Amino acid sequence: MKKYLIFLLVLLLAIGAVSATGGFEDMLNELDSFAELDVNFTDSDTNVTVGDYNFTIPKGFGAIDMLSVNVSENNDSQNVKFFTNSNHDMITISLSSSDNINETIYNYITDDGSCENATIAGHDGIKWNNETYSIFAFQDNNSVIVLQAPDDTYFEKMIN
Repeated sequence: MKKYLIFLLVLLLAIGAVSATGGFEDMLNELDSFAELDVNFTDSDTNVTVGDYNFTIPKGFGAIDMLSVNVSENNDSQNVKFFTNSNHDMITISLSSSDNINETIYNYITDDGSCENATIAGHDGIKWNNETYSIFAFQDNNSVIVLQAPDDTYFEKMIN
């Protein structure tokens, strides 16, 4: 469960959704108290929709529905879906849409780790890696899409 919490923390910090406060620590402690996540692992690649975008999740992964976020207010929205496999590897898809999306994708990447420009499946963005996972973020119109996977070899297959 700690592995999921670390991924959740990094993702939320990467998209600027939270700050490190006492309330955030309380949320992590509450999530840590869940004994089991109800996940149905797939036998084949699965197409999923996040916001108005389609992605492919590799076989063996299943959605962690209890951690999904789908919030909309006015013209702003935040959609996040989490997936895991039996090895506890994590895939996360985050979509932030707004009429006021920041002009630079660099605002959505953490300062920790190595960051580089990358083009994956025709999308220009930023790729960020550390020892346990990779993140690819790109902007499409008024949306910022942030993908997290065990390593960057997943991204080409995930983006439709």
